[in-house]
Amino acid sequence: MKYIPLGHSRGIILKSDPDKEYKFDKVLGKGSFGVVRRAVHRGTGNCYAAKIIEKRSIEGGHKRLLEREIHVMSRLHHSNIVSLEACYDTPKLVVLIMELVSGGELFQDIISRNEGYSERDAMQYTRQICSALAYLHSLGIAHRDLKPENLLLSDDKKSIKLTDFGFSKEVGDVLKTACGTAIYVGNLFIYFN
Repeated sequence: MKYIPLGHSRGIILKSDPDKEYKFDKVLGKGSFGVVRRAVHRGTGNCYAAKIIEKRSIEGGHKRLLEREIHVMSRLHHSNIVSLEACYDTPKLVVLIMELVSGGELFQDIISRNEGYSERDAMQYTRQICSALAYLHSLGIAHRDLKPENLLLSDDKKSIKLTDFGFSKEVGDVLKTACGTAIYVGNLFIYFN
């Protein structure tokens, strides 16, 4: 993995052992390339989400997606976007230490409700999502995988944060690659492709 500096001098890709700085405990989620665990900083006791990826599972194009995710997330500083705190590159693993957002996915919240959202709550979530997207677009970044599974809720369910920047891209030209999750792709995109 190539060296990628993180924004605002928060750090760089660290070669040290993340186990020296963090205690990893309960599993928060699993994906196709790794697992997300809660990470407790040994010095401060602060809790984070650690995306732990085995290098053997990320060859070729998947490695480029991970590098892009790290590069893009390192530039982002917005209240409705999950922040990247540090990244570790070990011989077997890549570990992304990110802000912990523990209210669950918007998707799970939607399907667990017997009733829909109040107009006020729907408006608040929509405003926060649009704020995050406007910020990304002001930096020339397209997320390209916006879906309820990539929106995390705070414990009190009052704020929402965008996550998962693996398909994101810095836009300098017309985007031509089909990506994202098929059931969330817009009709016009499908029509023109």
